Amino acid sequence: MNIKTLLIVGVLLLFGAISVFAQDYSSAKSSETVMVDGKKFFLHTIVKGNTLYNLSKTYGVSKEVINKYNPEIKEGLSLGLKIKIPYAQTSNSDFIYHIVKKKETLYQISRIYNVPSEEIIKLNNLKNDQINPGAYLKIPNAYMASPSSNNAASTYTDVDNKPSNEKYAFYTVQPKETLFTISKRFGISIDALMYLNDLKNDQITNGQRLLIPKKLIMQQGAIQEGKAKYVQHKVKPKQTLYSIAREYAVSMEEIKKINRLTDFNIGIGQMLNIPRQLNQTAYIEHKVHKRREKLKKIAGEYKVSVLELKQANPNALPKLKKGDVLRIPVGFVEADFMEKQEIVADTSSFLKEEILSPECDGFNGVDKVFKVAFMLPLYLNEVDSLKTMDLSDLIKNKNTKPFKFIEFYQGALLALEDLEEMGMEVELQLYDIPRDIEITKQVLKDAKLKQTDLIISLVYHKNFELISSFSKTYQIPLVNAVSKRRKIIYDNPYVFKVEPNDDARYKDISEYVMENHSHKNIIIVRSNPYQLADEYNDLKSRLESTLPDYFETDSMRYQNQLHTVVYSLDSLHGINTASSLERENLVIAFGMEEVFAIELFTKLNYMRDSIRYEVIGLPDWSGYTAIDETYSQALAFKTTTAKYIDYELPYVQEFVLDFREKYATEPQLHKYAFLGFDVTKYFLSALYKYGENFPKCLRYNQVDLMENQVQFKTNGHTGYENNNWNIIQLYDYRFHLVR
Repeated sequence: MNIKTLLIVGVLLLFGAISVFAQDYSSAKSSETVMVDGKKFFLHTIVKGNTLYNLSKTYGVSKEVINKYNPEIKEGLSLGLKIKIPYAQTSNSDFIYHIVKKKETLYQISRIYNVPSEEIIKLNNLKNDQINPGAYLKIPNAYMASPSSNNAASTYTDVDNKPSNEKYAFYTVQPKETLFTISKRFGISIDALMYLNDLKNDQITNGQRLLIPKKLIMQQGAIQEGKAKYVQHKVKPKQTLYSIAREYAVSMEEIKKINRLTDFNIGIGQMLNIPRQLNQTAYIEHKVHKRREKLKKIAGEYKVSVLELKQANPNALPKLKKGDVLRIPVGFVEADFMEKQEIVADTSSFLKEEILSPECDGFNGVDKVFKVAFMLPLYLNEVDSLKTMDLSDLIKNKNTKPFKFIEFYQGALLALEDLEEMGMEVELQLYDIPRDIEITKQVLKDAKLKQTDLIISLVYHKNFELISSFSKTYQIPLVNAVSKRRKIIYDNPYVFKVEPNDDARYKDISEYVMENHSHKNIIIVRSNPYQLADEYNDLKSRLESTLPDYFETDSMRYQNQLHTVVYSLDSLHGINTASSLERENLVIAFGMEEVFAIELFTKLNYMRDSIRYEVIGLPDWSGYTAIDETYSQALAFKTTTAKYIDYELPYVQEFVLDFREKYATEPQLHKYAFLGFDVTKYFLSALYKYGENFPKCLRYNQVDLMENQVQFKTNGHTGYENNNWNIIQLYDYRFHLVR
């Protein structure tokens, strides 16, 4: 370990000491209370070391609840800020809070947490099992195996975080078999199968090999014995009860009955119990529930052709009667899979990825030592002055330059630990690159740098120009973790720009609108005629070229017309004129001022009783904290962002716990902790799998990232730029990823 590494370790230890000391301040509840609108709150003053996590634990309320009553903390907790926390007499160790989702039932909630409905009714003093969306329910901890996550425990109970040969076996996918039928047979959720096998979607192919926990293989006979067992399914975007029923080869009526659903509506993220009985008929039954329902509509719901439906039901009339029963073909007989299945116990090569391109196959990084350089502005020359300070002065200086980018490096070290467990051996060289250009020039004279396999940088613009020139000369891949400037990829074909291309934002939005909202009346609302003109023209052109000329229902035919309203000129009247009373309206709003967003949501809410609206805010409205979430949620508010973290995901929770344990502080989004982990994990895993050819093989490098998934593109002459944007929707008082 070189002298620079020793110095940075010293800084990390100082950082940890500050955090541990600060956390002692926040261990007790505030004695100050206040009444607001008849509701009692603790009034807590933020001190050093406070985090949403430890406040949640101290007061026994969820982080979502704290965020709901304190929208000003969305960007982080500020020292001295007073926040309201709902008063709860029950000990924080007795329960956690659950926010009721739209159409969610008490029974469904009880199944999520494995808590009897009666206990929830008793703890919340309910008169019956009727609950309302947005209500806060106390869930007793005593019944829960893992109270730290609402759905993660039930979704991933079958999967260890670190697979071992003793616990897993390979299963070979059979013709016509789907991930859904495999999930049902072995009693493992779709999410768990995808997580265990690094799958990005639910598409699998004949002959593909999947890891399955051996204990589930041993238990799979239960499905043939007819025991009442279920597999849990978490509803994904664009899934319907119809499509889920056909995928699992289970009738929709049976799924409704088991989950006590009163209608056919389900929500994204909702947990459903799917019965594991074997389907040996190649079809499921559908009971017609509307008068004069048409075959065409039913075929569309189940995603089969009308011809297939007619062939399965030769005597069916074009217009059906309520109560008629139709056979819905599923395309396979599950009994066939049971007879032909192949299980391979040897999983010694489970990390070997299925590679299609010859240039990405055959590399073995097991015996190679990879040389990786980190270049960060750590200002190590200022560390000595910190070491002479007492603890109170250190706390005051916690946000000075030596601490600004430390969390990036801390996150990177945790990623390195994961990679070492995979068998990768890394020789890490850390370089301190402050803003001083002369220091950068001296660093680049280090002879060892010319032999480096990869450089990861988080440096200032002028310094990066020098590093990029060095990278180009010696053909060393260079990652820029934070720059938004596209010019950096034009100057050097070896550069990787992690910040996504802004043009790709509007390509993603146009595709999302065509996939999910093309049947709606689309209104583009511009804040004024000058702002974001290029972006508006780009999206408008994309939508006009792909929007179908007409939208048809069973009884009506509507002409699709893209409307544009300039709010500063046309105001609400312009939106009202462009709106449809018969169809749903999708408002795509362009604006850079939060006041415009606030006024738009407020005015649209006045009209939503008579006109149906949804809103997409562009370019990124996720940071607007003054918007009334009651209004924005009612309008199914969506926006785009480059950075989104889902704290419900198991691997995100594991990272937070590891970071907290190792550094005695919470990882912060704005301090680059997640980014440091993501960048290191992604690029080093690619280097380990594919060697020096890794830039050409990134499309095969499937890695669970936390801030933003990546999709790098190049035209062959420039460097590589990320083209992936997150599309998120606000519901349950927090953002959820929808694409």
